[in-house]
Amino acid sequence: MAVLFTPNFQRSDANGNPYSGAKLYFYASGTTTPITVYQDAGLTTPHASPVVADASGAFAEIFVNTDPFKFVLNTSAGVLIESVDAIPLNTVTFDGLKASATTSYTGVVELATT
Repeated sequence: MAVLFTPNFQRSDANGNPYSGAKLYFYASGTTTPITVYQDAGLTTPHASPVVADASGAFAEIFVNTDPFKFVLNTSAGVLIESVDAIPLNTVTFDGLKASATTSYTGVVELATT
């Protein structure tokens, strides 16, 4: 199973301005050990780490297959925006980045992979 961060997943500041060039890091849950995330559902093409948002603050599709996982979102200057840990693959759907392992998220959907 892989989790897909939907295309154009975007995070904005309190004034509604997107975080241009924001950096999204992925780790094994409870650690600072990086995990590989992918550009495709087949998990064949890895993303660079971190995954960097475009000028409008949007991220490309991101597929995750580590269960559970953690992500850390920083500004382009490396300032922490948010960190979410212990996200299980079988329960994730996304709603902003405010979350815990028992929270629903909006912007991420579950996919079955072979």
